[in-house]
Amino acid sequence: SSLSPLLLCVVCVCSCDNSVKPHFAPFAYVPTERKSVIMPTTVIDTNHPLATLNGRKLPIITQDITTEEFQFIGNLLVAKWVQPLFMGRILRSKGSSWEERTLIVSECRIFIINTAKMAVTKEGHIFDLVELSSSSSQQFTLKFPQWEIMINSPHVDDLVAIIHRAYMVATRGIGGLDNRFNAQWNIQPESRIPHIIFPEDDPQRGFVDAFLALCNFYGTPNRQFIGKVLRNHFEDGNHTLNVKELYDGCGDKCENDFRALFTALAFCDYFTSLYVQDIPVGEGLVDMARVFAKNTALERILLANTKTREAVFAAIGTTLERNSKSALKEIAISEQKLGDEGLAAFAQGFRALVQTHPLHSLALDGCNVTAKGTAYLVS
Repeated sequence: SSLSPLLLCVVCVCSCDNSVKPHFAPFAYVPTERKSVIMPTTVIDTNHPLATLNGRKLPIITQDITTEEFQFIGNLLVAKWVQPLFMGRILRSKGSSWEERTLIVSECRIFIINTAKMAVTKEGHIFDLVELSSSSSQQFTLKFPQWEIMINSPHVDDLVAIIHRAYMVATRGIGGLDNRFNAQWNIQPESRIPHIIFPEDDPQRGFVDAFLALCNFYGTPNRQFIGKVLRNHFEDGNHTLNVKELYDGCGDKCENDFRALFTALAFCDYFTSLYVQDIPVGEGLVDMARVFAKNTALERILLANTKTREAVFAAIGTTLERNSKSALKEIAISEQKLGDEGLAAFAQGFRALVQTHPLHSLALDGCNVTAKGTAYLVS
């Protein structure tokens, strides 16, 4: 049976920082005679590229989704920390026949659900999208590294527009990441691909959206509250990023949090100072190598008491000499397990950086470095 969705506004309480409101307004779907199911949807500020589609507010939810599916989908979306942009029936090609499935498109992930078994049969993150092709308004093909599916639906043009826009929003801030994001859009005619206009005066240039998408990609919990704090940095003109303050009070932070942050930061040209101190970044600091290798705006970096092995600093050091456009002037490393051997590996890149850039100082304090280690810096 068909069912019109009923959406009721609820209050979202964040265990990490109750004083900061999430960027997305959460909603709850209440199925008839069933327990409430959390259904977060993309009710976004009107300036956000994913707020509307051709004048219509998202999500698009077709009227043939049953109560049971709403409950299953609601639990799935909460578990995956995503919000729906499209929910509806499709037909998928199987040999010479077609089978009915339910398609869920979110801002980060795409799901194919077996309607009869209430099971996810296909799932792909937007970052892994390889190709979307379509030559008619009734059919398109999605291709991911591990699976491919041909879809028949009366909503194909909407789906092409939604998936393309979600991809562009998520990858805008990190488009140069190891040449990874180069999905093919084989859409005929090309006019079916929507033209997206990003604000030219936006200082973050997709940084926050990329960070949130990376969090989802690495499997961290919802970090909308951190996205809000980051947006405040841009609104307030704050060019200093203090990682400890950013995650202050967040009890479930993990190394993948920092992987997401540092990966996005590598391509951000807004922040000039980065402080990573008194926070257990651990192996997550490996992704700081991207910052040293790619970032062109940071002038000061402080790495203090992050509980990181010396091998990580060696990895960071090897990237220092690769960035011909580095703006670094000050690097401070303190209370780290660096040691003479770690400094030796770090020093090779440091010496190359000094020869080509106006690096003013390198401070080492409490890193178990002896005179032997400091000699590597000048030898």
